[in-house]
Amino acid sequence: VIFIVLFNVVHLGLRFGLAHYAYRMGVAAIPLIKANTRKVGHAASIVGMTVIGALVATYVRLSTTLEITAGDAVVKLQTDVIDKLMPAFLPLVYTLCMYALVRRGWSPLRLIGITVVLGVVGKFAHFL
Repeated sequence: VIFIVLFNVVHLGLRFGLAHYAYRMGVAAIPLIKANTRKVGHAASIVGMTVIGALVATYVRLSTTLEITAGDAVVKLQTDVIDKLMPAFLPLVYTLCMYALVRRGWSPLRLIGITVVLGVVGKFAHFL
């Protein structure tokens, strides 16, 4: 019986004492959290843009078969020029164009349709 009484005194004392302490610390932390919210949001947006950039470079496939003839030499536009300057440049440009069109109010369904039409026409016209 003495054990149960002593256990409950210590248990309840610690429980309510630490709960009150945690409440006071939480209330004191709110101004710190508010002050750093902008920094955390900015860091999260940087991480998000990095992830989006990696996804674009990985999953968006766009290449061209266009060639430039300079005398006897044939320069492939995609492999010899564009990819040497910046790999995955064409997917980046296409994604940024789509982003700009969405910001101007174009619907995503319209952009998907345009992408399909450009893909089919580009394949048959031999520039994609």
